[in-house]
Amino acid sequence: MGVRRRVLAGAGALLLALVGASLFLGPRFYGQGYALAALLACAWAYLRLEQTLHDLEFITFAPQPMALPEAPVAHVRGARS
Repeated sequence: MGVRRRVLAGAGALLLALVGASLFLGPRFYGQGYALAALLACAWAYLRLEQTLHDLEFITFAPQPMALPEAPVAHVRGARS
């Protein structure tokens, strides 16, 4: 499962759990489950952003090859090697 789908599934599960809890607790708590789910999702997203920005240089340059592969040499007829 991709990262976006995991994030969506996690945020959706958190939303459903906290909204369900606020509905179970009664009218005094209506809307607080949604607000708490949104707050926790924002906090989690902020922590992930901090981690990604901390590792940005590694993320950017790690997949790059360390050296260029040697280019094939063109052979010309009659040329001495």
